[in-house]
Amino acid sequence: MSALVKYILLVFFTCITVIGFSQLADSSRQSFLGFDLDKQRKLTVLPTVYFKPETNWAFGVSALMYRRFNQKDTISPLSLAGLSFAYTLNDQVLFSMPFKIFLKQDNYRIKGEISYYRYPYFFAGIGNSNTTKYEEDYDASFPRFDITGLKKFKKRIYTGPKLFYQNTTISSVEPNGLLDASSIAGATGSVTTGIGWELEYDARDFIYAPTKGYYANLSFLGFNEVMGGNFGYNLFTLDIRKYVNLGKNHIIGIQGYGSSIFGIAPFNKLSQLGGDKIMRGYLKGEFRDNHLLASQLEYRTPIWYFFGFTAFAGTGAVAERLEEFNTDFLRYSYGGGVRLAFNKKERVHIRFDYARGDNNRQQFYLTFAESF
Repeated sequence: MSALVKYILLVFFTCITVIGFSQLADSSRQSFLGFDLDKQRKLTVLPTVYFKPETNWAFGVSALMYRRFNQKDTISPLSLAGLSFAYTLNDQVLFSMPFKIFLKQDNYRIKGEISYYRYPYFFAGIGNSNTTKYEEDYDASFPRFDITGLKKFKKRIYTGPKLFYQNTTISSVEPNGLLDASSIAGATGSVTTGIGWELEYDARDFIYAPTKGYYANLSFLGFNEVMGGNFGYNLFTLDIRKYVNLGKNHIIGIQGYGSSIFGIAPFNKLSQLGGDKIMRGYLKGEFRDNHLLASQLEYRTPIWYFFGFTAFAGTGAVAERLEEFNTDFLRYSYGGGVRLAFNKKERVHIRFDYARGDNNRQQFYLTFAESF
C-alpha cells in the first residue's frame, strides 16, 4: 500500500471517529452527520494504535480539553490542554501534556508542557550536510518541564519569565557509532536547567487559526550548572508571523523563524530542523546545529462545510556559526493537507498534513491546531 493511500485512509477513519464521538455527545441537535460545529465541546478523546519496527505495536489515547475558566470572560481565548499517552510492546512510554491558559480578560497567559518519554530516537550527526535519512539509533528517557508565564503590560504586548528542565538518560547507542565514541556533547546523558524571559506581540484575530494580523515572539533561556544542569549555554529564539485574508477566508500565512545557541549544548538540545511545525517533511533533528533559520508560506482555504485544505512550502538550514549561512545551504519542503473543524467559532482545527523534503524525504502529521 502506498504512503499516499495510507494517508487518505488515516484521514478518512479519523474523521469518522471524530464524527462518531460527536454523535454520542449530542444526537438531538441539528447537524451534519451528527457533527455540530457550533457545539462547545469541552473534551474529546481519541484512541491511538500504530506500528513501527523500532517500537512494535503501540497503544494509547489522545485527549483535548478546552474551556474558559470564567464564563463571563468573553475576551480571553479558549484555554487548551492536551494529553497524549502511548505504551509500546517494547516497553516504551510516551506521555505529554501541553497547555495554553488564558486568564483575566487575556491579561495573563500561561503555556508550556509537562512530559515524560522513554523512546527510541535517531541521530544523523551535526550540521547541514547529511544526505541520508538515518545514521544511527539510540534509546533515551527523560522528564521535561517547560513553562512560560506572561502578563500584558501594553495593548497586544506580553512579557514574563520562563523555566525549562530536562534530565536525559541515554540507555543504549549503536556500537561504534558517533554517540558511542562519547565525543558528542551529551552522548552519555545530560541535565539542562534554564531560566529566561519572553516578549510577545500578538495582533492576531484568532489564536489557533488566524485569518489576519501579526505575531512576534522573542525569547531567551540561559542554562548553567548553578541551577542544577551540567551544560552552560544561552538559547535565543525569534518567531515572526503575518496573516492575510484574501477574502472568503482564503488565508495566506507567512512565518520566519530563527534559533541560536551560544555556548556548548548537548546534541539533543541543539537547534533542530524538522517536525510538525518547522520545515514539515523532515524528521525533527534530522539536521541540527547551533543555529537554525527557516521560513514558511502557507495557503489555507475552506472546501466544504467543516473541511478545509492547505498547501505549504518552506526553506531553511542549520549552521555552526551565523556567518556560515548562505543559499547553498538551504533545504526545502512542501506539502498539503486537510483541516477538520473541531470548533468552528473559535477556529480550532484537527490538522492532517503530508509533506516532502529533499532526497525523497516524506512525513505525515496528525495533530490539533495549525503549525503556525
